[in-house]
Amino acid sequence: MEKDSPQAQTETPASATSPLQYPLIALEKYECALARVAYFHHDFQQEMVAIGEEIGKQTSLSVAAVGRCREVAPFLDAIAAHIKAINDGTLQVGGYVQAGREGLSVSIGDIQAAIEQLKQRNLEMRGILDISRQVTESVNKIAEIAIENKVIAINASVTASKASDKVKGFKVIANEITRISATMAERVGLIVDHAAQAGERMQQIMQNMDESITTTQAALGNIDEAFALLDKIDGTIHEAAIANADMLAENHQLSQKIHTLNDALGAIETTIAQTGEQAARVQSVMDQQASCIANVNRLVPELRSLGEAIAAGSQPAAKPKCLRFCESPITTIDPTWTRMLRETHFATYTCIRLLRYSSDRKLVPYLAETWFLHPDGRTWEFKLKQGVLFHDGSPITARDVKFSFERLMNPALDSPYANLFAIIAGAEEYIAGQTKAVAGIKMVGSQTIQFKLTSSFNFFLSLLALSYCSIIKSDPAIAARQLKPGELVSAGPFRQVPSGSPNLDRLVGNPHFINGRPFLDSLEIVRNVGDVPTALADGRLDLAYNQAAAQADLIRQKKFDGELQYYTSRYCYGLLVNFKRDNYLTRSPELRLALQMAVDKDAIVNQVLGGKAVRADAVLPPDMLDNGGRRFVPYNPAEATRLFERYRAEGKISQPLKVAFRAYPSLPDLKRISAAIESTLGSLGLSAEISHHPNSTSPGGFAADYDLVFLGFLSEIDLYTAVEPFINPEGGDNYFGYNNPEIIAMLRNSIELKSDAERRAHFSAILDKLTKDAFMVPLFFLQAVCATASRTHAVFMSAEESFIPDAVYLSADQAERATLTLDRQLGERYGDAVGRLDRESKAIVESSSQLISIGQTISQLIGRQKSGINQANDLFDSFAESAALLQTTRAAVVDKIRGTTEEAGKSSQAAQIIQAGLTDLANALEGTVRSLSQVKKDIHNMLVIVKDINESNAFIGSIAINAAIISSKTDVRGGDLVKVSESISEQAQRNTENTNTIQQFLDEMAKSVLEHLAFLEALVKKIALASNAVGQSGNVLKKVGPLLTAANQRSSAIEETSGQLASLINEANQSVDLINQEIDRLAVSADGLRFDLDMEQAVADILKDVAWINADVNRFLQAGT
Repeated sequence: MEKDSPQAQTETPASATSPLQYPLIALEKYECALARVAYFHHDFQQEMVAIGEEIGKQTSLSVAAVGRCREVAPFLDAIAAHIKAINDGTLQVGGYVQAGREGLSVSIGDIQAAIEQLKQRNLEMRGILDISRQVTESVNKIAEIAIENKVIAINASVTASKASDKVKGFKVIANEITRISATMAERVGLIVDHAAQAGERMQQIMQNMDESITTTQAALGNIDEAFALLDKIDGTIHEAAIANADMLAENHQLSQKIHTLNDALGAIETTIAQTGEQAARVQSVMDQQASCIANVNRLVPELRSLGEAIAAGSQPAAKPKCLRFCESPITTIDPTWTRMLRETHFATYTCIRLLRYSSDRKLVPYLAETWFLHPDGRTWEFKLKQGVLFHDGSPITARDVKFSFERLMNPALDSPYANLFAIIAGAEEYIAGQTKAVAGIKMVGSQTIQFKLTSSFNFFLSLLALSYCSIIKSDPAIAARQLKPGELVSAGPFRQVPSGSPNLDRLVGNPHFINGRPFLDSLEIVRNVGDVPTALADGRLDLAYNQAAAQADLIRQKKFDGELQYYTSRYCYGLLVNFKRDNYLTRSPELRLALQMAVDKDAIVNQVLGGKAVRADAVLPPDMLDNGGRRFVPYNPAEATRLFERYRAEGKISQPLKVAFRAYPSLPDLKRISAAIESTLGSLGLSAEISHHPNSTSPGGFAADYDLVFLGFLSEIDLYTAVEPFINPEGGDNYFGYNNPEIIAMLRNSIELKSDAERRAHFSAILDKLTKDAFMVPLFFLQAVCATASRTHAVFMSAEESFIPDAVYLSADQAERATLTLDRQLGERYGDAVGRLDRESKAIVESSSQLISIGQTISQLIGRQKSGINQANDLFDSFAESAALLQTTRAAVVDKIRGTTEEAGKSSQAAQIIQAGLTDLANALEGTVRSLSQVKKDIHNMLVIVKDINESNAFIGSIAINAAIISSKTDVRGGDLVKVSESISEQAQRNTENTNTIQQFLDEMAKSVLEHLAFLEALVKKIALASNAVGQSGNVLKKVGPLLTAANQRSSAIEETSGQLASLINEANQSVDLINQEIDRLAVSADGLRFDLDMEQAVADILKDVAWINADVNRFLQAGT
């Protein structure tokens, strides 16, 4: 190790720092921190005022939305009532239609049968005509006989006049026959008249019946149309009933949805009110904080005065305060190429960034005074702190920031981290050499810089805090190449100066450092220290970090009397598979997984490392992503052996593996680790060639010759930037060609996740997939120790696992201490002032804690509002869909009702036509009955006449007998009388036969007429009943129209009510849309608020830390006195 001699040959500070100057330095740091708190307090207050205004707008909008939605329920009730009325009406219509159908069916069925019978009767009535004609024919015969009787009577009279007086009575007979024949002839004429009249009547009856039948059948022809209409009405009513049921169900759904929507809007209203209450609390707390800041500002001049008085006791002979610590050699001072942790540390000591991580890994402002996210959700704007100088004294401007980021992405520089910034608009084109500038990086004046991203990226701020985002002085000469020694110009707490030795880097304090000048005058980084414990013990080193915890005992054995701080390093050590070589591991994910299962990590941790490590189940440490102790890949050597044996049997395992182990100063037991790995490989039947390499070997240098490489990686603090370098083929830590598109896609899908829980769950899935694909066998995270010499104070471990150099201060050695004087009273006054500063600082920190708590609540409430708004929007969409469905169903019901109304009218008209036809038929049949009754009278009259004729025939017969007796008493002339008497007897016999025939015809005719009369009289009654039934059906069907008209009116009322409902819902939706717009702005504010809360916490922690430093300096001074 080099002695102090090179220091004399190097640049030294203008003056050495005395411990009595520490109060002023501590106060300066406190003032810087307080300025950030005050600035942030003002900025945060403005943001909360804006949030409060947005909440105020939301409040009125939510009240309007809730009010409108609450007015919806009565309209839905009215719609439900209308639908129910329509449903009741359609049910009544269905009943009426059914009743009408039944009335028509029963009546018409009987009438149709009767009509057929009537047709038959009409045919049968033609028989009456036939009989009538036969009667006429028979009557004509009687008429002929009567004429013949007259002739006989004349003959008898002539003959009798010639006869003797004995036959004078014959002459009387002849006169009587003449009289009777004349009478008979007269009666025959009456019969003929009656028969003719009966025939005419029957002709008219049959004609009328034919016409009535035809007319009635025409009327009955409407029955098919009526039944068709009724069938259609019945089907339509059935469909309408189903549609009505659907409408009721849909309206019920609308009611349920509006109830849910009311609940959702009520919840939004409540959440907005709660957010408003929290925002009001913020103002109260900020007023308290402002009061505390004002108190501190009043205290600062007193402290400065006391500090200056204390510093006046410093002696010109103060020794420079130089902190010496050790690290391995670096290969570059260019922050864009910091691939090794020690290079990251160097950049941290010498460079400034827009943001940085605090000691507890929180993002805090650095060069950026403040920042905010524009409403588009992807434009970040950073305001730089005024008056910050580069090491050469020139001011830092936005131009330097733009230059630094464009240099990082310059394709000629080929930084391994350039691809991470492809998220900036225009960066891909710039990286590809297509443009001369990155379009998404814009200067807004000299002190403001904007980054416009291609989308909303949740890890962007964390990128800006990483070492390769260091801001260096703009210089075209270095835009496209790596920096050479002496060319680095930035504004970190220290700057590099020549050391005169390749094993020593010397840095001197930056008196203009943004967070207050360092306590130390210089840092000396000693490279390649072989025996760290001894160097610590003999005072050649003041600080050594990232030492294996197993070294602690050795350090103590060397009589080191300083402090040891233990921590678990984020450095993950493991075996990386080299995908740039072709072997059975790179070809088979299953064998890589089997290798993972075969390694006993717990044995390595406990037996090799003595329990001074933590098993690595993934490349990221548990404190970054707690997996609950669950192993992504459980230890299962039996299954691993089985898989390797199967592949070996298939001839897929051939050449031995070449395994390289890279040395690390923190791993003195590396050979034991390699022996454990070699044993594991041997247990799997694998041959391996193990080789060890110095730490100076570049990780990429193993790519050409080795299948497995033992390396260590320190993951970045953000999940995305921690994982991306390993899996991106162009990533900074992807040395061996690993490429899994599925995992890359999963990583890309994490970019816009805002919820921390969702993001962690997503990355847990990524790690599960990544670990099982076994690009690396993660082995352990080493427990480390940081050793600080007793003269070293205020060593805060940094997020990069080094330390915060500008906070460290050193005790004076014994010789210098003897020259220092501190007035006791002055010291007491200083101690009192520092005590008050500490109390006020605690009050500020406490108010910050309250603000953070309130802010987190507000952020959660805003998130809840957004979730509620999304739910409300979904409900509105669902409500609109249901309302549209209801309208569609209603329109279908309206069409059905309107069509049914017309059809009901037609069916009623058809019933009326049928009824009219039946009435006409009944009237016609009644006329027929009357005519038949007249026919019946005609037959009766003819029967009476026939009876008279029969009686005359009987009388003529008796006359014939008397004639025969008289003729028997005569002489020869009497023979003529005998003939006459015989003729009279024969004529009487013939007449009797004819009248008997007529009698039979008339009896038959009378019987037929009576039967027809009975049938027709019964039929008239039946038709009258049917007509009445049809009339009742028609009356029933008449009721359908008004019911359907009422239903149609109800439907129109539904349409009108729906329109009013739609108007209300539209107004409510518009209010929610406006709330949504406000919540979108609030959501952006919430994103900014989330970062602001982190910054509030961070600046409060910084204030707390520098307050502690002031208190510690006070303790140091008081102890020194």
